[in-house]
Amino acid sequence: MLFQVPLFSEKQLWPLTSVGQLLFARPVVIGVLILAVVAHVLAYIQLRAAMPAFKLNDLRGDGSLAILLLTGLSAIVHEFGHLSACHRYGVRYGKLGFGLYMFSPVGYVDVTDSWRLPRWRRVVVDLGGIYFQLILNIVLYVLYLSFGKPVFLLTIIAVSAMFVANLNPMFKYDGYWALSDAIGVPNLHKRVGDLWRQILPIPGVKQATAFLQTHTYAKAVMWIYALIVTAYFGYFTWMIIWFAPVFIRDYPSLLITTYTEVRQSIAAGEMVVALGSAFQALFSTFLLVGLVLFVKRFTLSLFRLGKGAVSFARDQWQHRHSEREVNVPSA
Repeated sequence: MLFQVPLFSEKQLWPLTSVGQLLFARPVVIGVLILAVVAHVLAYIQLRAAMPAFKLNDLRGDGSLAILLLTGLSAIVHEFGHLSACHRYGVRYGKLGFGLYMFSPVGYVDVTDSWRLPRWRRVVVDLGGIYFQLILNIVLYVLYLSFGKPVFLLTIIAVSAMFVANLNPMFKYDGYWALSDAIGVPNLHKRVGDLWRQILPIPGVKQATAFLQTHTYAKAVMWIYALIVTAYFGYFTWMIIWFAPVFIRDYPSLLITTYTEVRQSIAAGEMVVALGSAFQALFSTFLLVGLVLFVKRFTLSLFRLGKGAVSFARDQWQHRHSEREVNVPSA
């Protein structure tokens, strides 16, 4: 998290999670998963049938705002899924808030106390947010059947894309924590560095050896994960280097264009269009802030690595120089 702003305390959240925890009863979970599969299959079939007559202009105005608000609601529902799972298993949770992770605004909750739980219950807490989004998609499909509005089908697709992205184990989303808990290896990103330092020692950087005293399957998973995440972040960093100058260059003109569009929309009485343009500028601003903070953190990491290597080289030189002085024969 590059920064975070708490919004609700545990005391304020408790009445809601005391109800939400009922949804983690085993019969309810089985029923929800079955209904979610059925709702998604039917939603995709019906949306595909509607596509020939669908136009992007249909989403302008109220349609686009409805999708934006409903997907925003799904992000809040997602966080309540994590908290309700904690409530179910009797562990304390902390505040719910808003923050910036990498380049994206996100909701967050403090579920640190879930580390007291057995491994697979921690996995349930990790995936509790996605589970609640599945419940929301069932509700959205019922609303589609009731009102016949394609907006509900499109929101189901948008929410599904959100939780599929959340399963990405490369970043510290739900998939990352679920994989970490499932294989019993905490702090996967740091462990990847430990693995590489074992086979590619870096001068001045201490090697970690204790963590590899794990099960064979965990080691195998970690090596696969290390190869994938290294390639992934290598490509990701290259894309940032390529994308950042262009985005920073075009950002002022984007603000000017957005300001003009908002003024024209307000003058024409199209408040929904104006709000959509403002949200676009806000998202671009979050992206810019995240980009700057990411580059700053990456640069500082390279600086610390280089500083450690220089310090190690200097210590080695001083050590060899001292040995030569000791070994010089006396006259």
